[in-house]
Amino acid sequence: MTYSLTHGECAGCQQFISFNPNHVPSITVDGQREPICKACHNKWNQIHRIAHDLEPIALHPDAYAPVKED
Repeated sequence: MTYSLTHGECAGCQQFISFNPNHVPSITVDGQREPICKACHNKWNQIHRIAHDLEPIALHPDAYAPVKED
């Protein structure tokens, strides 16, 4: 069985990250969805959800885990 990860740059902090493209949190940049790291996801929740008395958006448990290649 083969697994894979996608690699790219976090749209928030430009840190290089490895992620599962099916579950990674993302933000829209110039009309395209771009991945964000755990730290930026937490910051986004703090600024956009918690500060406005909204429930934070949960991070998918497989967001940064390998995905089966099939």
